[in-house]
Amino acid sequence: KNRLIGRGLAARRRGVKWCRSFLPGSKYRPEFQRHRYPGISLSALRERISRFRELSGMDAEIVADPLPGGIYRIHRP
Repeated sequence: KNRLIGRGLAARRRGVKWCRSFLPGSKYRPEFQRHRYPGISLSALRERISRFRELSGMDAEIVADPLPGGIYRIHRP
């Protein structure tokens, strides 16, 4: 029951954001979202991961694989 209510509320939030995306000056417009969250290249992401590993002293290897839509899967091999 709670899960169904949660899904309904999430769908409502998505619908409200979608409607607001058509308003001028809205922070939900796709152009603003691309400006707010710029993408990162795979090589730059791998460089940041290696720098993080060096600074944290982590021994485990971490791999980044590209997924569609500018999203990356970061995991251990």
